Amino acid sequence: MIKIFRLKIPKTFLPNFHSLKYTLIFSFLLLTITILVFSLFVTIFSITEFQQNVIFSQQKIIAQEAASSVNSFISDKIDLLDNVVNTIDIVNYEHKERKIILEKILGKDSSILHVVLMDRNGDVIEDVSVTSEKNKINEFLSDIDLSSEYTECVGESFVDEKTNEPHIFICVKATDVFGDCQGFIVAEINLKFMWDIVDRIKVGETGVAYVVDSNGDLLAFRDTSRVLSGENMKYLNVVRSFVNNESENSREDIVEKGINGDYVVSSFISLGDPDWAVVVEIPSQEAFADIFEQVFLMIWLILISVVAVIIISFFISRKITRPLINLRNSAIAVGKGNLDKKIKIETNDEIGQLAFTFNQMTNDLRRSRKKIENYNKELESKVRERTKELDNKIQDLENARLATNNIMEDLDITNKKLSEAHKILKNNVKELKLLDKEKDAFISISAHELKTPLTAIHGFAQLLRNEKIFEKKKLRKKYLDIIDHETKRLAKLVTDILDLSRIDLGTTKFSLQNVNIYEVVNRIKEEEKIKLKGKPIRLIFDVQKDLPLIYTDKEKLTQILLNLIDNSIKYTPKGFIKVKIKKKKNNFEFSVSDNGVGIPKKSQKKIFTRFYQADSSYTRKVGGSGLGLSISREFVCSLGGKIWFKSKEGKGTTFNFTLPISAKLKLKE
Repeated sequence: MIKIFRLKIPKTFLPNFHSLKYTLIFSFLLLTITILVFSLFVTIFSITEFQQNVIFSQQKIIAQEAASSVNSFISDKIDLLDNVVNTIDIVNYEHKERKIILEKILGKDSSILHVVLMDRNGDVIEDVSVTSEKNKINEFLSDIDLSSEYTECVGESFVDEKTNEPHIFICVKATDVFGDCQGFIVAEINLKFMWDIVDRIKVGETGVAYVVDSNGDLLAFRDTSRVLSGENMKYLNVVRSFVNNESENSREDIVEKGINGDYVVSSFISLGDPDWAVVVEIPSQEAFADIFEQVFLMIWLILISVVAVIIISFFISRKITRPLINLRNSAIAVGKGNLDKKIKIETNDEIGQLAFTFNQMTNDLRRSRKKIENYNKELESKVRERTKELDNKIQDLENARLATNNIMEDLDITNKKLSEAHKILKNNVKELKLLDKEKDAFISISAHELKTPLTAIHGFAQLLRNEKIFEKKKLRKKYLDIIDHETKRLAKLVTDILDLSRIDLGTTKFSLQNVNIYEVVNRIKEEEKIKLKGKPIRLIFDVQKDLPLIYTDKEKLTQILLNLIDNSIKYTPKGFIKVKIKKKKNNFEFSVSDNGVGIPKKSQKKIFTRFYQADSSYTRKVGGSGLGLSISREFVCSLGGKIWFKSKEGKGTTFNFTLPISAKLKLKE
């Protein structure tokens, strides 16, 4: 006999969370945590608000400095042109002298590509360029108002068609000592020389700066390929605010997507003339690093405070509850019969008075127990003699009964084990006979199926060795197509045998993923189109619209459907095959129906059996290994679904199976 022992843990070893001690500890702890958490949120809110204001102010300062750097680039060009026309009075020079001075301007500043000098009437009196393209400057000259009171003006940026680089035009008025207009000088500036200035702008450790025009087109950025591609930045909130002439304070979020796709804190400064903006961005992680450190420090302080409160509350509660615990333990000891237990009185309060009363009670109980013990001793001595003989007889009978019960239980267990062993042996013999029968069928069918394509391949390969046949293109293509078909048939048989072997060994690999059912249907259509070519069979698909993704094995699902469709093709001389797919609750329902020869009623119970083929003349005509349906059933069951069929001989067959939207593998052990 086997006896089972259960380990029982005394309740005294487990903490009593309903005791006064833990109630006090939890109360102190809850109150402290509430105060600390409230303080944490108030502090974090204050720090965050202050830090955001500081960061925004720092961004404005950086943007101001960046704008000054970009402004200085334009101002230098204006100063250079202003010195030429207002210092040396170039308008009144001779043609050769004017041309030499303008060529020196081009040589001195490589960013200046084209310079035009005009008189007070706007007629061009000198034109010097390092390029042959003059269409853009002519458009600019036709647009500017020479009668206005401006001293200098800057045109809108444009992109050079040859280099994709951004350019602008600058026009400076030439005046005499009395302030009267003597003429104008216009220069075309290549803005690529501004890129290095923008790239050198320091924005924190990892921040960036860039320049956009009034249309939001990128003019300068460290990634010059984006400038050359003419990228428009109006999809960024900060650029859109500049383009729409909005104030920076109108932006709701301080953190937003930046030019590189990461979250940043951004700011912009409008240059005025030209109508550009310098935008500076710093990654939000870097900008708020100080806030994160302060929050982390506050969390540590709270944890330390909680630990300190637990320790302090433990000592306070222990001071309060220790006298009560001593009283409780003494009461338990008295209840168990230890009347010598006394409580040490340490205080004069109500607990001390209760302890004094408890000690008096134990003294009275001790005197009463002595009287009862003396009476019991006398009574026990009389009873002991009379019951001793009876106890001996009862013990002998009990031993005999236990021995008999043990023998009967051992016999019962032995009989059960023999019966179970007999059943297992009988089932094993049946399984061995069935496996032996299936093995013979497999060898016979496989030998026949392997021999048929191999014979065809060998025969037509021999024919192709005949030069007369090989030289005939149509006949050669026909024989090669037959060899290709038989090779695929042979490969399909080998694949089915390998799949069946992996299923039996439990080594089948499943790759679960989100599957678009429409992609599976398109793939099946392409594969079956070749197989149905020349056959009087229509393949119809009825697929529910807007089906969601199904989480399953895409290849196994495709193989199941192909096996069922191929099975219908083999047993449908002519007519139709209809594939229907729909979603019902948490499952996908699939059906493959045909109007073929159907399955004989006597064969329907064995249709999913391995190597089994329905016994009919048409079955023997189409051939096959009888593995496709068996493999399909194993795959469906492993993916958590069910498969069944309905068939009527001469009317056709419909195979149905379901798969859950989210598959959970159920593999054989």
